[in-house]
Amino acid sequence: MQLRETGHLNLDVGITGTFDVENYGDLLFPLIAGAALARREPRIRIVPISANGKSKRSWPFDVASVSDIHNLVPKLAAMLIGGGQIVRFDTHYPVRVSREIKVPIAYWLLPAVLAATIGKPVIWNAVGAWTGSPPAPWYTEVIQRVLAASHFIGARDVASQVYLSRLAPKADIQPLPDTAFSLSRVWPLGKASDRHVQWRRSLGIATRYVVIQANPAIATYRSTIETILRSFKDATAVVLPICWCHGDRAETFPALDARVANSSAWLHPKLISEIIARSELVIASSLHACITGLSYGVPVVRAPVSPLPADRKFELLSGFESVALIDDLEAIPRLLERGKRTEPRVVEIADRLDRYWDDVARTAVNPHPSHRDHAMSEMLGWLAGVCNDIGQSPIQAPPVAGSKAAFGSGLSRRK
Repeated sequence: MQLRETGHLNLDVGITGTFDVENYGDLLFPLIAGAALARREPRIRIVPISANGKSKRSWPFDVASVSDIHNLVPKLAAMLIGGGQIVRFDTHYPVRVSREIKVPIAYWLLPAVLAATIGKPVIWNAVGAWTGSPPAPWYTEVIQRVLAASHFIGARDVASQVYLSRLAPKADIQPLPDTAFSLSRVWPLGKASDRHVQWRRSLGIATRYVVIQANPAIATYRSTIETILRSFKDATAVVLPICWCHGDRAETFPALDARVANSSAWLHPKLISEIIARSELVIASSLHACITGLSYGVPVVRAPVSPLPADRKFELLSGFESVALIDDLEAIPRLLERGKRTEPRVVEIADRLDRYWDDVARTAVNPHPSHRDHAMSEMLGWLAGVCNDIGQSPIQAPPVAGSKAAFGSGLSRRK
């Protein structure tokens, strides 16, 4: 991907994450960042970076491969890390990745370290941490250093904030809501888009509709779903894939005793967002489908069918009046009676994110020289220690990441 130098007309801001995966939530982050920052400074262009490169000819947007990160980072005005549950140490990845790229470190820790080392502002974009991640103590010191060198560290939930604070007790880790709560600000509802009109026409939807995520596990609650649908007598139940990479398919969703329209294709994330925003109700297991509903004032029924039951990221949905668990038979009638309405708490969260995006835009346009010096000092101090240890110890640590710009396979374990 060709970048422009930051002194020219455009300002390129990198954003790293799993943007090469057909998953609604992951693909939202660069789109939200791009829309939010362009509204504040039209010169800013978002540069998504993931394990695999993608072309917008066949993907919602261009994605640069982390294998080219040594060429990308020097030309960036700033680097966003995440969001999503990106701080983790397991080696699982939803799609095939080159053996030269060591996941997951290559798509979050390596970009942060490279950017901080050359003095670029590193901003942790409401990141989540997988609290069940296997331990990787050989990365502790570099994580502590890069967090100390970062411009801002935003954690999207309490569990992630606690996890990061334990990894780096001296780091200033701040709570920051998931940026999907910005959706109604960056994509306000007005006249229906042409894509939404065409989508409705293709499914024959002439009246109101309810969205049901096409996760077959949700059908465990078929009886409850059918009871809910009877409350919307004239509405169509739209079965919609949200997490395609995890197996959402409308055509394999069990039959319902209701008027149903199967939306079989994997759609652009912006269209998925609009479909949810214009619905009467969303029934979903996806965190970001639920947040989308909240952002636009759509009632949310969450099905707790995550493959990781102990996944604490869903705690950030606690306390919202517009969210009811699908097995809470007392809460659902109250939710349906409440109807479509944006909660004051959601407005406050969106206001907080507006201030965050203001700061990100200011930082990209006018990075403070003192922060640049501090970041470089932190990282060069760490590198000096690594070089010293390499000279003193024959024990070799695992490489930080598989990239031409990686720190090399000779990083030693610190004693």
